[in-house]
Order: sequence, then C-alpha cells, then structure tokens
Amino acid sequence: MELKLEFITGQDKDGEDVVEAKTFTNRKMKSRLVVKAFEVREEITSTEFNTDTLHKCAEFVCEVYGNRFTRDQLYDGLDSDQLIPTLKGTMEGVIKGVTSRHDTFPAHE
Repeated sequence: MELKLEFITGQDKDGEDVVEAKTFTNRKMKSRLVVKAFEVREEITSTEFNTDTLHKCAEFVCEVYGNRFTRDQLYDGLDSDQLIPTLKGTMEGVIKGVTSRHDTFPAHE
C-alpha cells in the first residue's frame, strides 16, 4: 500500500504556499497490526462514528506506515474527500492482505 501526503513547506517570493508531495509505502507489517485492524473495524462498526473513532483510525494509519508522519500531518496532508477512503482503505487493505490467504490454512476435521 502507499499513501501520498502534501505538506506546505513555506511560501515562495509571491506569497504562494510551497507544497511538497511525499509518498509513503508501508513496510513489512507485524501480525499485531492485523489484530489492531480487526479491533478498529469492530469498534467503528459497533459504535457511532465520532471524533474519537476518527482519531483512532488515523493513528492506525500512521502506525501502518511506520509512524513516519503524525496524525496531524495526515489530516493536514490529505484533501478532505480522501480522508475517510484513506482510513477505511488502509484498514481493509491490512485485513484483506491476511484474509486473502485464508484458504492456505489447514482445514479442521
């Protein structure tokens, strides 16, 4: 998975914002992130989606990408129409990466 964020790094001589785009790719993930993805998904489906759940999802995304950016940088670096799809897509991407291999588990008899 990869995530592109845009950061305002200053202003040019005309006073316009200088924007730097940075692309993050996730590294090999530990199993704990899969567990956490399931926990976050369960929480957001069992409770009303609110600021706390939004922050938990954002923090999870930061963790998936090795905490190479903060929650605030995520919020500031994404266009508003990309926030929810990014949060959901990251969580589902982690889960799908594991569940797509579910058929390789031995069957119980």
